[in-house]
Amino acid sequence: MVSARDSFGRLPLHWAAIGDDKLELEKYVREDDIAPRNVGIFKILLTANPRTINAQDNDGLTALHYVVISYATGNRKGLKDIVQYLCENGADASISDSKGQTALHWLARRSPDCDPIDTAVIDLLIAYGLDIHQTDKSGTTALHIISMSLRQTQAVEYLLKLGADATTQDLEGNTPLHKLMKRPYFYGVNVTLAQKIAAQDEITAALQKAGKVDLMGQPNAAGQTPQQLRAKIRARWQEAEEKRVERDTREVQGHGH
Repeated sequence: MVSARDSFGRLPLHWAAIGDDKLELEKYVREDDIAPRNVGIFKILLTANPRTINAQDNDGLTALHYVVISYATGNRKGLKDIVQYLCENGADASISDSKGQTALHWLARRSPDCDPIDTAVIDLLIAYGLDIHQTDKSGTTALHIISMSLRQTQAVEYLLKLGADATTQDLEGNTPLHKLMKRPYFYGVNVTLAQKIAAQDEITAALQKAGKVDLMGQPNAAGQTPQQLRAKIRARWQEAEEKRVERDTREVQGHGH
């Protein structure tokens, strides 16, 4: 049974890693018991068939990919322990999916609205084979992706400290700075314009310092520089802020009548 695949090519190990029932589990199990209980599931499945540890589904995803995706999207309790358990039992963090994305690409991609990424998870992935410079099939590094998330300034700075290259260009000629200016995310309730600008400025400074060249004036394949893209996104933010203030003012005036 542990080697039986479904129509997505997923094994029971993949489904254990996806862990859709974790929130449901919290209703019945003490918080402190969730991690050992889930590590226990992996122990059972891997004892039955250790060779499934790096098995890939139809999309090229391994159990480690899925655990990291689950971790990034908010199911954090005990998941660092599971990443560690999988790695210590043969999980290869260098494996990429059918689009060339590593577990770190996925961690970056799924965390724009999360709390700061636990850098210990990044350390674990690197210790077990991950190359932070690895690009996917579009030439994108994890740094390209994480730079778009304005909540993840700490993770950007940590990757740079580990030697991630701020000058790497994807197939469209975009550096991480282009990505930061083109599609920055800052999800959350009541995020102010000032907060967005401050976070973007902080990541900009870190990338500029690491790049050691004037990346703000460097054009991509479409001829756009980060400087130009920043002006566009800031104008959009300003417009949205003015509309929000106008709307709030109308609501206050409406309540006054």
